[in-house]
Amino acid sequence: MRIKGFSLTAVSFIVFIVIGFSSKTFGQISSDVTVQARTSALKDLITSVEGQPKEPIRIFKTKDGYLRFIGAPPSTHFAVAAGTPEQAADEFIEKWRNLFVNESPFVDFEKIRVKTQKERSYVRYQQIYAGLEVFGAEMIVQVNEICGISN
Repeated sequence: MRIKGFSLTAVSFIVFIVIGFSSKTFGQISSDVTVQARTSALKDLITSVEGQPKEPIRIFKTKDGYLRFIGAPPSTHFAVAAGTPEQAADEFIEKWRNLFVNESPFVDFEKIRVKTQKERSYVRYQQIYAGLEVFGAEMIVQVNEICGISN
């Protein structure tokens, strides 16, 4: 599929997270089962990396185990279906959202901006809790074309 002059047969992601509160802010304490499920999901995300990594995946977590940042190593990418950068970012967030925030029907992400520079697109989301914007809580998903791109 060709979109705006480049092929999206493979994409890579770098996800930046700025979460303005911890998972316990709203009185929800993670159980061992939830932590184990999150650990298992993180292993699944790590094993979804395609390509030959020459260095480890960059991961930063909060004290309670939520991801604050994850980045695929240069010349690799997290597996995701091809589509527009926005579709790829939406799919990534939908599939892996519980690694970043509490599993709650009140937590959502609203797309606020898409910026494209050369072969990279940056899709920015605002975190929403119960219909209200969470101050300082945004997520940026960087989508790259793999051919000729090294992070």
